[in-house]
Amino acid sequence: MYLGNRKFLKDSIEVAHEYLKTAMQDEKSAVILESRELYNQAAYFYVQAMEKQIKAKIAQIVDVTNAYYKEMIKKTIGHSLDKSIEILVQIYGKGNAMVEDRLREQLITKVLEDIKFSALHNKTRYPDFDENKKKYAVIEMAKIDCVELAKMLKALKQYLTDLERYTDL
Repeated sequence: MYLGNRKFLKDSIEVAHEYLKTAMQDEKSAVILESRELYNQAAYFYVQAMEKQIKAKIAQIVDVTNAYYKEMIKKTIGHSLDKSIEILVQIYGKGNAMVEDRLREQLITKVLEDIKFSALHNKTRYPDFDENKKKYAVIEMAKIDCVELAKMLKALKQYLTDLERYTDL
């Protein structure tokens, strides 16, 4: 038994469009879940929307059907927003440490407000054992957290648009 229909994408641009479409669906899901006071679930989808926005940008500027980038997307990035940011910085920075540092600062500090998304991602969904406290813990999100994540998503989308305008990639 199979569920769903497999749609094959012919090139990196189609991959980018699919990431953008899914990012918009994730954002819509987050808004609906937030309105139903399912804040942890909404937070998860806000973060997923951010990750897919960045993956879409990566697919727009490099050929993700190329073996090197295909492996990078699949193995290195996986579902990590933090790793997606790092790969985007490396691609735009082109090996220039000063440019990469500036991009990293803008994205991580200014746009995403120094949040460690790798720590947030699963801890809003599953109990996690804290070695220091020797106890399990979960992160409970509230409406204000979702409002902040929605603002970050909006700022990220604007930043990625501006980045395209001010670079020659």
